[in-house]
Amino acid sequence: MKKEDFYDSLDWLNKYPEENYSENPSFWLRISIFSRHYEAREYAWRRLKEFSPQEIINDVETIIRLAPICRVAEQKVNELLKALPESAFEAKMKSIFSLVNEKDTFETAAIILRDLPAPLLSPYFLLIRNLLKEGCLLVTRKLMEDLLVKILNSWSLDEKRKNLQVVLEIEECGNRSLAAAAHLAHLEVIAAAPVANLQKDLDYLVRMTSYPSQRIPYLAAELAFSFFTSDDSFQGIKEVYLEYCKSFIGWGEKNLRQGFRYLALETIAKSEWIKPVNHADFLIACLDSHSRHERSIALTLLRRINPDDLPLSLLLQAQHSALARVRKHTRLLANKISSDRLLENLELLLQAQDVSDFNYRDLAIRLIWKIPKGKILEKSELLNQYSKSTNLRSNSFARMIMGLS
Repeated sequence: MKKEDFYDSLDWLNKYPEENYSENPSFWLRISIFSRHYEAREYAWRRLKEFSPQEIINDVETIIRLAPICRVAEQKVNELLKALPESAFEAKMKSIFSLVNEKDTFETAAIILRDLPAPLLSPYFLLIRNLLKEGCLLVTRKLMEDLLVKILNSWSLDEKRKNLQVVLEIEECGNRSLAAAAHLAHLEVIAAAPVANLQKDLDYLVRMTSYPSQRIPYLAAELAFSFFTSDDSFQGIKEVYLEYCKSFIGWGEKNLRQGFRYLALETIAKSEWIKPVNHADFLIACLDSHSRHERSIALTLLRRINPDDLPLSLLLQAQHSALARVRKHTRLLANKISSDRLLENLELLLQAQDVSDFNYRDLAIRLIWKIPKGKILEKSELLNQYSKSTNLRSNSFARMIMGLS
């Protein structure tokens, strides 16, 4: 292309009235996008690369507004802006936040904000919160939630402590990721305080232990456990939170499961008003503990219970255990139940014959034979019902009992 032709192809740019327009990066960006001549587009793109980051940032509003015009414009604008150092955007942050709240410019402005590090975003924390509450675009509000998560996660412990009231407010927001970041910040502040201070936060820690997250429940549980095992705790407060301590019986985290289990057993054993019968299911579950001391406490407490008040269904279910000691202890406990109580549970014992586990069925049969013949035959209607059962074992056993007459 001749030199004259090159400049002739740019005549349309003379329509722009601004003086010294060629000194703006957006001038050359337009040429690189819209010129019909390849040489002009390439020349303009090279000129554009000669501008300093500061010069490009000074013209960033116009540059961003060019992006939604067409696909080529979007690609070139993104390439141009991604090449800039992150610190360059600091001078135009408010403008970028304004553009992210406009439908046409959201995508490009959002790319910039998502890529910026938390320290650059942190000074605009209040602005981001306002856009979260008042942003006219749904996508803008979602982006602001993501940015707040990034900022919260980057704060130092001192910053989290200073902004604790804000953190508490964010905990109540509807966005799960943002609320989780706030809860985590709150827990880290609690963790940094003296153990004695944890007492006032126990209800919060209990609530967070069931929070749908991976890290939060464990951190909350560890903090609660550190208080209960400290010199600042006492029997009365352990009794108040006994159900919480018992709830760890099924936890996958070994240390917390074992620690809270022993804590609960010790609390029940030392209490003057807690009745072991109200916690029989927990005590039976503790019989599978690897700790002989814990099993001993659980058995001692179970033996304090009137045998007729023991949950027969749980004693039967314990026969499914792969541990012989669990099966043995629960059989011994079940054998102490009176014949009258066993008669009340006759249907449960008959239903046991439908179970495939031999140990379960065997215990049920042995308990049925403990019931006097005269009493068991008084349940003729129930026996007749099971004699017609489609289950061969239940059917045969019911018929055998009826034949005792």
